Amino acid sequence: MAINKGQNTVNKLIIVGNGFDLALDLKTSYNDFLFWYLKSSLEQSFKSNIQKYNHDTLLSRYHFYENELFKIFSNANYVSDQLIDTFNSLTDILDFINNKKQYSIEPNSFLFKEIYERCINSWVDIESIYYELLKTCIGKNKNEISKLNLDFNFLKIKLEEYLTSIKFDNTHFEAKKNDFVSQFFDGISNEEIFDADKDKFISMGSTYFLNFNYTNALSILVENFNFKNRMEYEINHIHGKLKSESHPIIFGFGDEMDIDYKKIEDLKDNRYFENIKSFKYMKNGNYRALMRFLYSGNYQVCVYGHSCGLSDRVMLNEIFEHDNCKSIKIYFYEYENDENDFTDKTMEISRHFNSNKLMRKKIVEFNSENRIPQIKN
Repeated sequence: MAINKGQNTVNKLIIVGNGFDLALDLKTSYNDFLFWYLKSSLEQSFKSNIQKYNHDTLLSRYHFYENELFKIFSNANYVSDQLIDTFNSLTDILDFINNKKQYSIEPNSFLFKEIYERCINSWVDIESIYYELLKTCIGKNKNEISKLNLDFNFLKIKLEEYLTSIKFDNTHFEAKKNDFVSQFFDGISNEEIFDADKDKFISMGSTYFLNFNYTNALSILVENFNFKNRMEYEINHIHGKLKSESHPIIFGFGDEMDIDYKKIEDLKDNRYFENIKSFKYMKNGNYRALMRFLYSGNYQVCVYGHSCGLSDRVMLNEIFEHDNCKSIKIYFYEYENDENDFTDKTMEISRHFNSNKLMRKKIVEFNSENRIPQIKN
């Protein structure tokens, strides 16, 4: 339905992803988590003080450590806790393992094995890897799916432990607070709505933050910094909050449009559904609250730091193809070529549409002013 003279109010739905936390210089990527996890495991191997000797020679001692996902063997004559302290990134650890051969990691888990092998070469999406392995369990020993779920749940616990350890406060945002706030609460122009009446001013309705992050960085920014003409807004923590009993974190996969999902349903084995997001959303009212917003009136979607990957496909499809969604505005990272990230996002968004014709009507064209501000320590 077109926006005409009688319908000139448009709400704003801001989809906030991990790119927002990263823009604040918070170490919240999966690679940051894996670095912390591997480094803390190496440190634990020294604290445990378990040392063994090579059977061939007593001169070759090594530390040994084991947890649910892997074993660590490190040369006690060469590797020290002081050396581990010099590692500042996941790349540092991986390079040392590959080049020095002074310690090794042996996975106990095919989930961790896949994650570890992929993180050597690139950024890794743990949720997508889980779903890929979930599908490989079809037709195999039923113990594999149980083991996969146990390992995934263990990783979720460690991820929450890591994210809870990240400390920040209001002062963290001071330098760029006005830049973020102005983008969040900026108005919507007629040119951004395909079927808007060009002669009619569009007034801003309510602002609805759909926050996919587990941290409370967004709440701290929006709720604690005053700005002129404060607008009505609401924050929906759709994936839960850290250390919350009423809204525990949701970590899993949500692509029910995948061609193999029907095969999983036909198995009639509920273990395959343990980490499918749709069933987690039913534990509180956040998803239905989102649906009520979608049906409440016309809205513009602002993609702000969300990868728009397939792990949230069902939800994003409902948002993007809804009749009340009038446009999709993409905020992007500042690469050497600004359009790289913008173009990547359009490709990812296209996978959530059944109609590419509809997609082309809704995505707002590139604008260099829509760069996400960056805070660098």
